[in-house]
Amino acid sequence: MGSKTEVVKGHRPACDRCGSCCTGDVCWIGLTLMGTNRTPCPALEEHDGLTSCGLVADTGRYALVDLALTPDQITTLKTHILRINNFGEGCDMEPWIAEEQEAKQ
Repeated sequence: MGSKTEVVKGHRPACDRCGSCCTGDVCWIGLTLMGTNRTPCPALEEHDGLTSCGLVADTGRYALVDLALTPDQITTLKTHILRINNFGEGCDMEPWIAEEQEAKQ
């Protein structure tokens, strides 16, 4: 898997898709849709050494119940999953978050 490089104090390193965040935790959306907090997250997918969220890639595949959503509703749900889990905001793992909080004080 990936490695963190060139960390600037007060800034999260970019996500390198190592999957560490989902190996140790299941987000509340995952808990709601899949009905489990078993780790690693059952929706954590790996392809060619990079991980991704299966709830975003194929929401219906991981949902505990048939959501019977329209394509537009699925797109909206995926957008919320991305926003709520801060995808695109950088690494979510410690010590980056603690360092970020210190920098804000």
